[in-house]
Amino acid sequence: RLGRWAAVKRTITTLRQNQVCLINMDNDLEYLVLLGLLYLRWKKRTKKNRRMWVHPIVNDRLTKGHFYTLFSEVREDEDKFFNYTRMSLASFDELLCCIREKIMKKNTRMRTCITPEEKLVITLR
Repeated sequence: RLGRWAAVKRTITTLRQNQVCLINMDNDLEYLVLLGLLYLRWKKRTKKNRRMWVHPIVNDRLTKGHFYTLFSEVREDEDKFFNYTRMSLASFDELLCCIREKIMKKNTRMRTCITPEEKLVITLR
């Protein structure tokens, strides 16, 4: 406990030197204010870890993704397509035409959207 109080006294001294003065308050309230100031100081000093908007793995899905590498080959063979989606190619295309507008999203500058065809294949798979 003594170590904590020494750190608090040192911080109070530092805060007073930085033209921050604490008004005479109850000890508990004073320490809460001090903790708040310490938190704000810590938050200001720590760097924020930037998060990626789109992970690099997702960026490569147009060239290395399962849908783009395998589905075009599966679509060419009717038996493989039926085994893969459990429906005929004609049924798949008809279903896709019915729901395309409802499941379609817009591409943005940040990322490309998942195509309705890909969403339907993922759902059926």
